[in-house]
This record gives sequence, structure tokens and C-alpha cells, in this order.
Amino acid sequence: RRVLFRSASVRFHGEKNGPCSGNRFCIAANLVPLKKNMLKILLYTLPLTVGFVSGLLSAAGLGDWFLQLNKPLWMPPSWLFGPVWTLLYALMGHSLYKTWKSPPGSNKTKALLLFGLQLTCNFFWSLVFFRWHHLSGALFEILLTWLSIVLWIRSLYTLNKISAWIQIPYLLWVSFASVLTFALYQLNG
Repeated sequence: RRVLFRSASVRFHGEKNGPCSGNRFCIAANLVPLKKNMLKILLYTLPLTVGFVSGLLSAAGLGDWFLQLNKPLWMPPSWLFGPVWTLLYALMGHSLYKTWKSPPGSNKTKALLLFGLQLTCNFFWSLVFFRWHHLSGALFEILLTWLSIVLWIRSLYTLNKISAWIQIPYLLWVSFASVLTFALYQLNG
């Protein structure tokens, strides 16, 4: 009997042939692929988790405040933001994983630091805007986020061009969100 676990296999006690014969379960061979897969899962889901936590912390401040804001006519429907951010966070996770796998060096270190900076800025924008209702602070915060994304994309380009290019939708969305934040500030500030 044999149970497949990704690319490795678990062999049961009693098998006469194979590297695991004589062991009750041969798990050691599966630990290396499991550790690699766990790291991959962690890196892919880190941005999604940060976005989810930011959303949870910000939701407490939504209430009537946001509903009562004057909004521009061109503001997208609220249902659109969740799917867009989910896709963008997934793309960030892919670029983070590719960066992590790149050879050691100053470019990799720079890209990882800029990833952390842009994700931190991204995290705090929701809090500043939705929880603390600080429109001018949110405008400043989103401009920092935009700048950190530009710098991150430039650093990614030196490591993996595809990882850089797939962040262009993120930059475009934050550019749009910056204009939207400015409009909300103008209409309500």
C-alpha cells in the first residue's frame, strides 16, 4: 500500500521493498517537500492575511460615517473592492514568493524591505481612512503607499521581470484609489 503526498510517498509498515521498509511510517522523506510547501503557502498568503486583518480592524469604524460621506459620481460600487483586493494580494504573494526564491544579494534584500514597506503602508491606509476617519491623513498615507509600490516594482524588475509586471494592476488600482481619496477629501474635508 502507498499513499501519495504531493511528490513524495508514505509507505506503511510491512512493505518488503523500498527505502521505508521496516519503518511503521516513513515520514522523514516527506518533511522537506512539506516544509517547502508550507513556506510557499506562507509567502503567498501573507499579503492576503494582512489585508484581511486590516479589513477586520477597519470595519469597526465604517458604520454610518462612510455612508454619510459625499462621494463622487464615478465611485465604483462597494462590492467591487473585495474581489479586486483579493486578486491584487494574491499577485503580491506570487511576487513575494519569487523574490524569496531569488539568489541572495542586495537586490533581493531591497525588494523584500520595499515589499514590507508597501504592505505596511497598505495596511494602515484602511485604518486611517475607515477607522480613524482622517481624510487628509488617508490622502498622505495613500501617496506613501503609491510611492512605495513604485519603488518596490523597480526593485522587483532587477530580480524577476514578470514579478514586476504583474504588480502594474496594483499600481494602477492604488493610483485610482489615490484620486478617489483626494475626491473624498475635497468633497468632505
